[in-house]
Amino acid sequence: MLRGNDVAAHNSADSLWMIIHGKFAPSHPGGMKILLKYAGKDATEE
Repeated sequence: MLRGNDVAAHNSADSLWMIIHGKFAPSHPGGMKILLKYAGKDATEE
């Protein structure tokens, strides 16, 4: 099982992990810029 700090360590364009509603997400319609803005953080409220 992944922990928050495991995911938070992957917060760059070279190694970005994104989890939405408990599942890995391969992409986002908003593009890389929005992903990197919240990389390594909980973006639930956003």
